[in-house]
Amino acid sequence: MCRWLSCIDDVDAAARIGARLQSGSVRNLSAEPLGDSIDLGGWPHPERLRSIIADDFRSGRTVLLDGVVFSRTEVRLYDLAYRARLGA
Repeated sequence: MCRWLSCIDDVDAAARIGARLQSGSVRNLSAEPLGDSIDLGGWPHPERLRSIIADDFRSGRTVLLDGVVFSRTEVRLYDLAYRARLGA
């Protein structure tokens, strides 16, 4: 799954957001595998990821964290970045 991190411009910032996801109900969501939310056929591409995130917002698949709305895919990806920084 780490290949999806290549689509993020600032992985450190994503990891910091991922660190904030480590408690409560958002933690339960971020524990879901990224592959459960998106079709992993083919190689990840930033435009493709943006399209998937936009679809999440259009479909109402969002999460509120500290007053900021994230797509479910973003939450999973930020959690992945956090785990990658920990070496998990």
